[in-house]
Amino acid sequence: MDNTCKWNHRLRAFQPMRSNIAEGKVSIYQTQRDRDNDRQVAMRPARAFSYMFPEVDHKQIITLTDSFLQEFAERQLTLHVSQEAEDFSLAYSGKQSPTENIHTTYNRKSSAHSCMRYDFDNLPVHPATAYASGDFEIVYTTDQNGHIASRCVVYLNEEGDQKQAGPIYGVSEQALDVISHHLIARSVNLDGHWEGAKLKRIPYGSSGFIAPYLDPEPRTLTDDGKHLIISHRGEIDASNYSGVLNDYDCHCYECGEGVHEDDYWYSECTEERYCESCYHDTHFYCESYGEHFHNDEMRTAYYINRAGHRVSVSVSRAALDYNDDYVYCESDGEWWSNDDALYCEYENWYIDPITYKADYFMSDWTDEIYPNDQMCTTEDGHIVSVDEINEHFDEWYKNDKDIYCRKETE
Repeated sequence: MDNTCKWNHRLRAFQPMRSNIAEGKVSIYQTQRDRDNDRQVAMRPARAFSYMFPEVDHKQIITLTDSFLQEFAERQLTLHVSQEAEDFSLAYSGKQSPTENIHTTYNRKSSAHSCMRYDFDNLPVHPATAYASGDFEIVYTTDQNGHIASRCVVYLNEEGDQKQAGPIYGVSEQALDVISHHLIARSVNLDGHWEGAKLKRIPYGSSGFIAPYLDPEPRTLTDDGKHLIISHRGEIDASNYSGVLNDYDCHCYECGEGVHEDDYWYSECTEERYCESCYHDTHFYCESYGEHFHNDEMRTAYYINRAGHRVSVSVSRAALDYNDDYVYCESDGEWWSNDDALYCEYENWYIDPITYKADYFMSDWTDEIYPNDQMCTTEDGHIVSVDEINEHFDEWYKNDKDIYCRKETE
């Protein structure tokens, strides 16, 4: 952080604290009036740090956020080990504990990047239940709220000399470490392979099978009529993210054309499959929310670019409902970037920057925003509101030029 930044003054002004109403968030005073009225605003840690220290770069903000979460939001984790199908499904698709930034490797991965983390409610069972063949166990942790914090599939390898673990997926370094220490204590190979392991044979459609994407090589299977066997010489490709392998009876929901299992695009919005062309014609990527959405979910928001021009951006309804990147401005009935919109406490609503320039002003006394019909001028050239003058009416009078002058005192 820049040595010229008087961070202690900033902290004294904003008075950040752990939010009492929103777990994991930081509450701060955004303005002097908020401090006077003891009105704090709860923000996500990264947004609060960026608000207080706008000159700090993004990487440092991430470091500050991780340090805050590790210090004040440490999870109470419970380890579970099971071979039951419902526990495989829970570990993969159960509600996730909040995600932190973690250092990923081949063996340690972020749960947010797992292609199998969804509930796959378009299928009769979750693909991960195919591991419940007796050859595998699921090792997973839950936090104090019962949410999934990490998971790892282990090949029991009863005929071999050592159990073989797949990659560990987790939401934090702490969650990854709990499983890693457990596996090391049991002498499990952390860089395992699953050659020869059996998956449950769960037929689907005319020729497909419900099964997960396989993390370790080989990612091919053979069908022996009872199980799906992991094999380098397998004819079934297990590198598909759809949850269904070897199913060639897939058709695009939009155009009806047949699509190979490796080529279709699945929409979580419509729960249907599309060819690549139709998917991109009917869906868009919302940068604010970080996911693709159907065009029916598309909304328009605005921000001011560096040249001072209004620019529109397509965002999802979910981003407007659940993120704080945009706010609704009553002044023009549009959604605007939170960085550009201004809050008028006098009218108790947000104002877009264009309407602000035309119809509003900022008081020289308090930096509060008022509509132009509240504007008045003092003899020393200050632009203030009528309300502010009226608060001190016994000190001011208006002359014949509509200028407010300070009364003389003895």
